[in-house]
Amino acid sequence: MDGGNGNDRLFGNNGHDRLLGRRGNDSLDGGAGNDRLFGGEGDDRLLGGSGRDTLDGGNGNDFLQGGVGNDVAFGGEGDDRFTWNPGDGDDTFDGGGGTDTLIFNGANGAERMTITTLAGGGFVFFRDLGDITVNTTNVERVDVDGLGGNDTIDGSGQTDANVVLDISGGAGDDSLEGGAGNDILDGGDGNDIMIGNRGDDDASGGLGNDSFQWDPGDGDDVFDGGGGTDTLIFNGAGADEIMTVTTQANGGFQFFRDVASITIDTTNVERVEVDGLGGNDSIDGSGQTNIAVALEITGGDGNDTLTGGAGNDTLIGGAGNDSLTGGAGNDSLTGSAGADAFVFSAETANAVTETDLIVGYSEAEGDVIDLRTVGAVIDDNVVGTDLQLTLAGGDNDIVVVQGVASIDDVTFLLI
Repeated sequence: MDGGNGNDRLFGNNGHDRLLGRRGNDSLDGGAGNDRLFGGEGDDRLLGGSGRDTLDGGNGNDFLQGGVGNDVAFGGEGDDRFTWNPGDGDDTFDGGGGTDTLIFNGANGAERMTITTLAGGGFVFFRDLGDITVNTTNVERVDVDGLGGNDTIDGSGQTDANVVLDISGGAGDDSLEGGAGNDILDGGDGNDIMIGNRGDDDASGGLGNDSFQWDPGDGDDVFDGGGGTDTLIFNGAGADEIMTVTTQANGGFQFFRDVASITIDTTNVERVEVDGLGGNDSIDGSGQTNIAVALEITGGDGNDTLTGGAGNDTLIGGAGNDSLTGGAGNDSLTGSAGADAFVFSAETANAVTETDLIVGYSEAEGDVIDLRTVGAVIDDNVVGTDLQLTLAGGDNDIVVVQGVASIDDVTFLLI
């Protein structure tokens, strides 16, 4: 069947059809059977239907869909798209010239999927509903859409840095993980977990309480948390490391590391969690000046020096001899095992009474409360099972020492 030079609509029947669109923006539907569809010049739409079909878009920005069966598609020149839907077979797609996209749609229900790059080109989609192989050539982008449900879509096995992986979870509580390239992650509605991996990635949380994780080796990323209470997770190298956290003028954060500096542009992020993952770390969050952002810093095992920012922060030293300085805000300081120093500074004086909490204080392990820049405790009393200290310095800041019943059980550094 030959369409000629106009914008044609050609439909096959149940046989093995040959449809030629030629010039114009054509729509070809092969129907059942092993069909051959040729779009020719123009932006064409080719639907193979059931059977082992061959689709050739020709020049132009074409949309190709093989349908049920193991199909072969050629995009030709132009920015072409080939779509795989649940129920389709193991397909082959050569994008040709231009920027070409493989679209892989999920089942619109709870689904687990991992994406792996093939050595010879192409991708394997390991799904709990059935594995699929799509052999590709000249494909610059892979779009994966869970279409809803609580999905786990892991693209860490996509190792081609030149391929953009665009993963959408849809509505539901999704876990999305990018690959080696500059990827796009969209959690959609729900409480989503997103990990960009290598490359400069762009993540959007949508509605819900979402998190985006950065790991060593990743690039300069962008994260828009959307609605809800959203968290940026920044992991250290698990070794001795020096890091400072600074708020950017645009609302994002810069992490200056002795290994390398990283910038993460953020919007709608209410919490930043930094974890040294072990080693003797120095993590200074005093440059985090946004009081609306809660900063949680964990040193892990090792002798760590941790400093909070302007908001209500949580510092966790882990095992080792740690120094914890909350700074401004109502902070929680946990030293864990080891001889820890809980440091309070008069520099935080701001005419507002702030209350800090010390968790896990142990005089027997050598813990101390460092008041050398504050000067003194002007009042102490026991509230329940906790010791409450009122500090000098003008603001009458309060320190609550959890589980300590007497000031005699606390060692102070005053000089």
